[in-house]
Amino acid sequence: MIRIGQEAPDFTLPGAAAGTIETHGLSEYTDRGWAVILVFHPSLAKTRTT
Repeated sequence: MIRIGQEAPDFTLPGAAAGTIETHGLSEYTDRGWAVILVFHPSLAKTRTT
């Protein structure tokens, strides 16, 4: 588990923009010196069934 203030490990996720899907990594932003805020909301992580 990552604690508040702890540096996150590098990871990649797919992202969609302008009709294309590309993979982006956290390091693409941190290597440029940009601050990145990661927010995970518990209610969005639950699997929902109907």
